[in-house]
Amino acid sequence: MMTKKDLELYIHIPFCVRKCAYCDFLSGPADAGARAAYVDALIGEIKLRGEYYRDYCVKTIFLGGGTPSVLEGADTARIFHALRHAFTMDENCEITMEVNPGTVTEEKARIWK
Repeated sequence: MMTKKDLELYIHIPFCVRKCAYCDFLSGPADAGARAAYVDALIGEIKLRGEYYRDYCVKTIFLGGGTPSVLEGADTARIFHALRHAFTMDENCEITMEVNPGTVTEEKARIWK
């Protein structure tokens, strides 16, 4: 049996409520349509890249940005659904995400969990 190599994923979500003066990352505010289009393109990229990493097992996923918590909970769920289908995931995969307390809702927290 072949042992899979470890893989760590960084998923960049370039959206935030407003661009902070100290931020050097590719990020900024965007409307709901732009965010949805980005998530659609990201899911397409996840599906494409998964094909190249069949010999790997994802140990860590980090969503950064911007502020990934500005996405709708359903969009975050769609991203993780695509990741689970495209990649082999370790059963104890560590998942972390940057959040801004002002963008967290009870519904989003429930979906993230």
